[in-house]
Amino acid sequence: MIPLVRLGELGQSPRYAYISPDLVPFLQGKGVPFIGFDGVNVEGFTSPSTVTAGASIAPHARALIPYWVDKTKAKRIGVVYLDVPPAVSYLNETKNVICPKLGCEVVAAQPVQFTTTDYTSILLRMQTARAEGIFIVTDPGSAVKLLLQARQQQYTPSPGGYLGQHGIYLDLVPGSCGKFCDGIMAPTSLFPPQVKSAATDEMRTTVGRYYSNVDYGYFTELGYVSAKLLVDLLRRAGTPDRGRVLDAARALTAWDSGGFTNPAPPGDLSPGRQG
Repeated sequence: MIPLVRLGELGQSPRYAYISPDLVPFLQGKGVPFIGFDGVNVEGFTSPSTVTAGASIAPHARALIPYWVDKTKAKRIGVVYLDVPPAVSYLNETKNVICPKLGCEVVAAQPVQFTTTDYTSILLRMQTARAEGIFIVTDPGSAVKLLLQARQQQYTPSPGGYLGQHGIYLDLVPGSCGKFCDGIMAPTSLFPPQVKSAATDEMRTTVGRYYSNVDYGYFTELGYVSAKLLVDLLRRAGTPDRGRVLDAARALTAWDSGGFTNPAPPGDLSPGRQG
């Protein structure tokens, strides 16, 4: 993406992710605002210098899991999760808050690492636990490893199948495991970049001025929307002063992404909060 600022000057953009949980406190300690769209890093929602238009774990889980359970009628849920704080939050929210209200149950939960390669034994454990659906709360690469080994076993839990927690699954996973992955549910917080729209046309035109060979995937779109948020805050602040930029963010109750997201009720876009 187009570099807008350098670390240590105005702020850091365009996004932050759960793979670097120490980044938010580091930037906060240096007084550098962290501005972007994606809001999965749990530390960001308690940081006074983080601005995100994304949502924290709880709203995501409380929309995603009830929808899945209602559509598939799965009651016995297995969870395969990356051993990092946000994924653990997904597990705990599902197990301790959501399922007790819905009448479902987490019957098996398996932590994994980025380096985990043996998913066959994990899938056998899910079968032994009689899981009716498996919630995959991992990075895309780990999800692909799991699903390819599930394809080798021809194992799909019934009636729930597989649920992925990240929008990247919408292009990477089907492209990797083919028809076996048809029907997997996965949420996305952005309008799919592969679908032609006024917003994605704008992204391709703007980025194409600087880069001629770009794979316009999910992360490209995250970066572009995050850059739009940063530029909008700079425009509202009228200055690159860090404090004024944060004040401009605190004054917002909703932010127009320009067609990259579905319309939503106004929220609180204060630093460290969702919008």
